[in-house]
This record gives sequence, structure tokens and C-alpha cells, in this order.
Amino acid sequence: MTAQINKEAVAAAAASLRETMAKLALEQGRQLTPALRKRLYEQGHTLYEAARYEEAYAVFVQLIAEDPFNPLGLKAAAAAAQAQGKHEVALGFYVPLLMTTEDPVNLMHFAECLLKLGKTEQAREALDLAQLQCVGEEHGAVREYCATLQRQVSRC
Repeated sequence: MTAQINKEAVAAAAASLRETMAKLALEQGRQLTPALRKRLYEQGHTLYEAARYEEAYAVFVQLIAEDPFNPLGLKAAAAAAQAQGKHEVALGFYVPLLMTTEDPVNLMHFAECLLKLGKTEQAREALDLAQLQCVGEEHGAVREYCATLQRQVSRC
């Protein structure tokens, strides 16, 4: 993918987002349809991929406002906050995910945030739990990355 195509995709996503937000304003408080939620997520994802994390975060927070327990929205908002260095905010989005899913990736990112905040003991515990959830080959890369993070924690 060339930089030009990426810029065009981002410009299109921004235009589509403005259109979607205008529709939201017209709906005046009605809940988003599943199709509109999906479209917002896709627009936020496009912004995230273009490293426009603040804008992506705003889109993902809108999704969470409409559906506070949507794991995809929570994970996306957490990732966008983490990408901006807002680790405390990201932790707040990861917590409900940790309570409702058993995805070691969520624990791994939770531990990354804890490490950035200097909370090494909590990070160590999160990494231990993440590795316990890594079963099978599908989590091989996560298991290896968690081991790398554990080595970093042990040096702190």
C-alpha cells in the first residue's frame, strides 16, 4: 500500500466520519443501528491504522457510549489510548475486558500499561495470568512476547 493510497483512505474515512456524525446529530439520542456501529468502528480503525490515534479514540469512545459492554469497542479505545501514551486511561478500558474475556492479548496489553506506569509487581502478575491463558499454537507469539516482558520486569 502506498502512502498516497493510505492518505486517500484516511481522507475518505474522515469524510465518512463527518457524515456519520451528522446522522448521529439528527437521530438526537436514538441508539446506533448495528450497521452504523460497524461503520463507525471501521472508520476508527482506519484512523488508528493511519496513526491518528486521538481521532480514532474519539470514534471508539462514541461506540462505547452507545454500547458500554462491547468488547471490540473497549479493546479499540484501550489501544488508541495506549498508543497516545494515556496508560491510565487504557487500563480503565482493559479492566472490563479482563473481567469478561479470557483473551491473553488483553492481559498482555494491560501489563504493558502497568509497566509504563512503573507498576512492576502488578505487571508481573498480569503477565503470569496471560501466559496461563496462552494455550495452543494460536497464542505462541503472545506467549513469547509475555516472556520478553517478564524478563524486562525481572530487571526492574
